[in-house]
Amino acid sequence: MLFAVSTSMDGLLIGLSYGVKKIHIPFISNIVIGSIAFLGTLISMLIGKSLLDIVPQTLAGILGGIVIIAIGCYCLVKFIYEKIKNNINCEKEKIFQYDKDKSGIIDLKESLALGFALSLNNMAIGVSTGAAGLNIIAASIASFLLSIIFIYVSNFLGKSFLSKFFGKYTEPIAGLLIIALGIYEILS
Repeated sequence: MLFAVSTSMDGLLIGLSYGVKKIHIPFISNIVIGSIAFLGTLISMLIGKSLLDIVPQTLAGILGGIVIIAIGCYCLVKFIYEKIKNNINCEKEKIFQYDKDKSGIIDLKESLALGFALSLNNMAIGVSTGAAGLNIIAASIASFLLSIIFIYVSNFLGKSFLSKFFGKYTEPIAGLLIIALGIYEILS
């Protein structure tokens, strides 16, 4: 679950950001985004698991955990750096490039691009957790379901006052969850 939550935090930010801008993400587009996240997670974890043929599982678990912790630390450092530079608003604006036709709705074509972008963000975590021995099917399904839930709920919440709180802190929350997952993988 930690893996699925941490990899779905980008979707939470996307949903909130689009909600604030009154851009709707229809259910079918959300399913497309979640499906691409599922495939990206599955493929990257299979790649990571294939590393177990080369490296002993105990060592792979430790190395995978260390890489996962490094990714989590990177998220935290990036958040702090952007906060110091007051560059957070510019970063959020990049998200809106996916509503190309400015219709206020993320259509199927736009959801494909958005799904691939979110999936690429999660590939490094997927490879490391696959190498660490996390259950591939369970993690991929959890990633699919949480992606859909996070985007749907956050798009709805984006239209409320809660978006200001959640939107500001999704990156450090994701970083902390990723670090917790890495520690768990090292200790298990």
